[in-house]
Amino acid sequence: MGKQVQILCDNCSRDITSTGASPQFRLHLVAEALPHTGNTIHAVRVYPPIKEDKYFCSLSCLEAWLANKSLQGTTNLAANPSAQNQQS
Repeated sequence: MGKQVQILCDNCSRDITSTGASPQFRLHLVAEALPHTGNTIHAVRVYPPIKEDKYFCSLSCLEAWLANKSLQGTTNLAANPSAQNQQS
């Protein structure tokens, strides 16, 4: 038998594993580094906004998770563009 993978919502811990019995949706936030496409290379250290992929059962769970992260001091540049200027 193959390996079973269980996917839980990273906010509410609801089981959002696909069963194939009915159409279901989940939000997948991917921690992916984009490839370098320029001609020059800069020695910079890049800190990803999340360390690993995240899954959410609904948009409201994603919003709650983002709000909780900002309360913990993790800056969300997409939600707070002025923070991007402060980090530059």
